[in-house]
Amino acid sequence: MVDSRRGLDERTERVITDLAHDLLSPLGAIRLAADAVRLLRDGGEIAQTIAASVGRMTEMIDQLLDFARAGTAEGLVIVRRRVDLGALVRKVVDALVAGHADRQVAVVIAGDTRGRFDPDRLAQVISNLVSNALIHGSAKGPVRVTVRGREKAIELEVSNRGAAIPAEDLPRLFEPFQRGSSSLGRRPHRRLGLGLYIVRAIVEGHDGVVEVRSTVQRGTSFRVALPRQELTRPAPRPRRRGGRGGPSAPPRRR
Repeated sequence: MVDSRRGLDERTERVITDLAHDLLSPLGAIRLAADAVRLLRDGGEIAQTIAASVGRMTEMIDQLLDFARAGTAEGLVIVRRRVDLGALVRKVVDALVAGHADRQVAVVIAGDTRGRFDPDRLAQVISNLVSNALIHGSAKGPVRVTVRGREKAIELEVSNRGAAIPAEDLPRLFEPFQRGSSSLGRRPHRRLGLGLYIVRAIVEGHDGVVEVRSTVQRGTSFRVALPRQELTRPAPRPRRRGGRGGPSAPPRRR
């Protein structure tokens, strides 16, 4: 019933989508309650805990929705506009570093990194890859994010030191519901295991490719190559990619 790469039949997709939307309503009420608690004396810490939990749950629901969309004939919506990928990387990394004050993330940008991309979707890609590097990489080594502007494509590479990914795990790393354990000695993180699956769907929606290399000597490196699409070309109509091919659909709800 479910293809591990492309995903879902119509009934399963509908169940996941309806469930995810149903969960968003009570989460919205919880978020409002957390805002109210924050205003109370000594309620700030409680409110922060609630808000953090709501944020994590919302992220998981968003991933379920993206998983459902990526597995259908329509796939994910990709809305291109003019974007400086280097500037987008700095923005996303700055936000992530704020939550990991004890970690170092080095950003290197070279060449012209402008093109036509979906900034919201690529922010998901950057956030997922950098977050994974912070979680699974060695705490003693920095995460390195490199953006290179080539003639026809822009490359994004996220690298970290730490335990290598077992060779037998590499072929299925981008399949859904694959979870990894941290190299820092902690238990596996309680994630859905959909992040890299969605990363691949977004990258392929941009007609790009994503690959991973992992060795004991050099650590782990994820590399994304995105065709630039010239800025002078008219913006194409929004389309869905990452599914089995099919007609366009209305823009995604974010």
